[in-house]
Amino acid sequence: QGISQVIDNVSWIVGKHAFKTGIDAQWIADQRVRGELFLYNFATIADYLAAKNGTNPRAYSNFQQQLGDVNASYDSAFYGGFVQDDWQIAPRVKLLYGVRYDIFDVPAARSLAANPYSQSFAIDKNNFGPRAGVAWALDRAARTVLRASVGLMYEPPLLDFYDNAILNNGDPKSYNVGPVLPAATGAPAFPASLATPPPGFVLPKQSINAVDQGFRTQSAWLSNVQLERALTSDLAVTVGYVNSTGRDLPVLIDINLVPSGATLSDGRPIFSPARVNSTFDRINMFQSIGEASYNALTATLTKRMTHGWMTQATYTLARGVDNAPLTGAYVVGSGDDRVSDPTNLNRDKGLTPFNQTHTLAVSAVVAPQVGGSGFGAMLLNNNQLGIILQANSGLPFNIRSNVDLNKDGVLNDRPIGIERNAGRLGRVAYLDLRYSRFIPVLASWRGELFFETKNLLNTKNVSGVNRVVATDAFGAPSASIPAVFPGTAGYDQRQMQLGVKFSF
Repeated sequence: QGISQVIDNVSWIVGKHAFKTGIDAQWIADQRVRGELFLYNFATIADYLAAKNGTNPRAYSNFQQQLGDVNASYDSAFYGGFVQDDWQIAPRVKLLYGVRYDIFDVPAARSLAANPYSQSFAIDKNNFGPRAGVAWALDRAARTVLRASVGLMYEPPLLDFYDNAILNNGDPKSYNVGPVLPAATGAPAFPASLATPPPGFVLPKQSINAVDQGFRTQSAWLSNVQLERALTSDLAVTVGYVNSTGRDLPVLIDINLVPSGATLSDGRPIFSPARVNSTFDRINMFQSIGEASYNALTATLTKRMTHGWMTQATYTLARGVDNAPLTGAYVVGSGDDRVSDPTNLNRDKGLTPFNQTHTLAVSAVVAPQVGGSGFGAMLLNNNQLGIILQANSGLPFNIRSNVDLNKDGVLNDRPIGIERNAGRLGRVAYLDLRYSRFIPVLASWRGELFFETKNLLNTKNVSGVNRVVATDAFGAPSASIPAVFPGTAGYDQRQMQLGVKFSF
């Protein structure tokens, strides 16, 4: 990926006004190659071992492979411009207001006559984002300050949406082979792959990706209010409220499903093998139909560096909710599943996968300063100790059935009575530390010996669990949902390092 970018900002101060305007232009050239994919499916571990050790290299149940052109080349461009005014209305009141405009020129489609969904990609041109803010000193000494802001922000679309729609558009120049049975003519011996399709191969019905013609740019109204009070000359406390209201969030929906008429006990439809468009199997379309909200209360205590130490402590109480799940293929770190009911997005309304209800962060730096030239001054001066404590409640995760309950071909269904992201990982706590001893050499030369550690107490922090539970075909759990799921992964264990640094 090659990116060229031009940014230019101009400021103009006139009396009580500080005007600013600017542009931002990015030209993005992508050359992508999809990773090679060939997949063997085995009925049992014994069959796999027999194929692996060579005693029966065709012990697999079936084989699938991706063939054809796996290259994609496309260009896109992101443009933005803004104008704003920073207006000192009165000695104790400042107003900031302005507007920004963004346009995202997405890649061109690779059209295919049989695919009416990817003949072209739409460009949303209605991305005007007003914003305003105020800072108001409530008393003459400016010991109490109120700050507030609100603005409409637009998020560039993920180019992976268009990459998938270009490569998976049903064009036979890139296609899937399989499932091929081991007895079929030309079937490979494990672990080989096919150079060409086997004799008599018939191209299977393809599943495609597409981007909705009405796709809109994801946006959010962001607002916050903060009240800060200086308690002393170096100590202040701040309380605040933060809100984000998102709209037009992207969601991946299979629009080719046909309800069978049957439903699960909670109303989720069960789908039939029929397809709306019989040319394709699944039509996975990115639609901008999701919504999200985030609300948080914050409290911060800050002490500036005086008398050889400083500290800051922040606590956040937050809740984020959306009805727009996207998997980790598009959102890094997300353990979310696809929507469980493509006909009713609100069935997937629940906590966002990155929701943290409680977050506490405390940091401190101690750097003693002792006058004189005695042994005590020599021992205490030129030391610095930094400490960071962070603790938060565990992230949510989606509890999933081991059965395709709605028969849509995707294992992403929740058991009956379980909301999206109803599971909770355990709390996460870290204590990090860094100690430095400075060694003055000359006026502008200094050496440093340091020791630093992450997760000093080696706290066990679980980052992943086995979240699949056994259910019957109707979604009823075979056993009670466990209060604590078995862990499968963890965050960093204790890490320590020593170092030497020389500054001049």
